[in-house]
Amino acid sequence: MKTMEFNKEEFLKSELGIEVIQCCQALETAIASDDKEDRHYYLGKWRAYQDMLKYIYGVYYSFTRMDEYFGAVTEDESDWLFKVKRKL
Repeated sequence: MKTMEFNKEEFLKSELGIEVIQCCQALETAIASDDKEDRHYYLGKWRAYQDMLKYIYGVYYSFTRMDEYFGAVTEDESDWLFKVKRKL
């Protein structure tokens, strides 16, 4: 199956791209507050976005959360969909 060309900047400005970012922000908040119910909800939602990005664009992004930032990145950390500085 041929995948579509992926323009990250255009995608992140789209309604769907904004939803992906908001989902990851909500997941970050749920993890930080140890809210298990919200964490499971947003993790499930993120997995659906993850599958969609892989299916349409052929890129598999993972949610990552590090000391200074969180975001969506490929497994080898060579391609960030987006990165947000964490509020410590």
